[in-house]
Amino acid sequence: MRFLLVSILFPMALSLTAQEAVKAVPTKKDTNTIVSALKTGEVQLHARYFFCNTINEGTLSDYYANATSVALGYTSNKHKKVIVGMSGFSFFNLGSSNMQHIDALSNQPNRYEIGLFDIDHPGDYSHPARLDEIYVRLNLKKEQVRFGRQFINTPLINEQDGRLRGTSVGGLYIESNRFKNTTIYAAWLTEISPRSTSEWYRVSSSIGVNSQGVSPTGIKANYRNHVATNGVGFIGVKIRVFSTVEWQVWDYVIDNVMNTVFTQLNYNRSLKKDKKIVLAGQVIKQTAINNGGHFNQEFAYTPKGAQALTFGGKLALQTKQCEWSINFNSITKQGRYVFPREWGRDPFFTFLQRERNEGSGGSRAIAMKFDYTSKNKTTQLALGVSHVTMPDVTNYALNKYGLPSYFQWNTSLKYDFKKWLPGLEGQLLMVVKTKTGETYQQPKYEINKVNLLLTNLIINYHFK
Repeated sequence: MRFLLVSILFPMALSLTAQEAVKAVPTKKDTNTIVSALKTGEVQLHARYFFCNTINEGTLSDYYANATSVALGYTSNKHKKVIVGMSGFSFFNLGSSNMQHIDALSNQPNRYEIGLFDIDHPGDYSHPARLDEIYVRLNLKKEQVRFGRQFINTPLINEQDGRLRGTSVGGLYIESNRFKNTTIYAAWLTEISPRSTSEWYRVSSSIGVNSQGVSPTGIKANYRNHVATNGVGFIGVKIRVFSTVEWQVWDYVIDNVMNTVFTQLNYNRSLKKDKKIVLAGQVIKQTAINNGGHFNQEFAYTPKGAQALTFGGKLALQTKQCEWSINFNSITKQGRYVFPREWGRDPFFTFLQRERNEGSGGSRAIAMKFDYTSKNKTTQLALGVSHVTMPDVTNYALNKYGLPSYFQWNTSLKYDFKKWLPGLEGQLLMVVKTKTGETYQQPKYEINKVNLLLTNLIINYHFK
């Protein structure tokens, strides 16, 4: 079944490519038929190479990985407002560290490099393919409805495409522009295929595919495959209140587990000489539903009665090519902010690639960022530095993953080689993290978390 994708998509791609080479023009009689819609569809092909290397301090284990992936997709032409699409990918190990290796000093596994393969089957490369998308899309006058397996991007559930392939979801997704200056989003999802996996999971089984951390009492969390939920739904609204003000609010409900409300307000004001000032604020409120996913609290995703509150802000100056920003976020001591890492990245203004603050309470982060894009759009430079104050690593009730306070420096350089080879893009990302909090001379609180250098080299080629 894993190679069903290859057997379906590749013959289709070859067939459509051959038809394109002949340049057959459908007759007017055939224009609006299903066959015509399928014949005139579009094939997408995307190849990615990814090198990842983590250098930890002292005698703690270092890791590296070389991997590549090939993604093939097909989208039909529209027939009576209906479009069908499908895509999938395969990954290949080109030479890497042992992904099953456990560091002798910390008794901890690999963290970053394993994400290029299948985190649910470490070191097993016999599950190299995944069907990412297979959906039907209905394009109405003011609505778009998609049903099936698909990629979506919302503040909390998103593709988080920072490895070989992003997170895909299965269910019903609706987007509406029926009201002026307003976009409404709604979805009900019953299955998810997290990034760094090659399988599809029921929503209940997808929670905990990544590290589960520790429970509020300090014992190893054990909620994977125990959370009782039928799915996750959300509704979101974006409103352009004025030409300078945009407001959005999203309500995510994980059935029988928790409710999360996200709201954000953006204000921008034009200045002289193509400059713009941006102010933004964000608040997230969480409340457990029923028993947090299981009547036995040992197996619950979040404790019964748990609550969490986060708030943050952003001040930025934008020009045609640059943005300078200072960002702040605080998660109060009311409780841990938790949301399945398998489903998306942190939505905070202070977010820097390769680290998260999900799982913490009583934490504060401040980040300064600089982004530059060249006039010809070929070069992008992103610099970021942040300091995150975390609760003590032994404060299990507010520090789920044992992450100490830290400084983080990110440098990202992207280049588009469109002048020489359209579709070819490269990125070099370097991350330095140093600890500022106490780790009690326990390597498990440091390895792959702080006092490290992480290097990523990513090359993408979109066949055009």
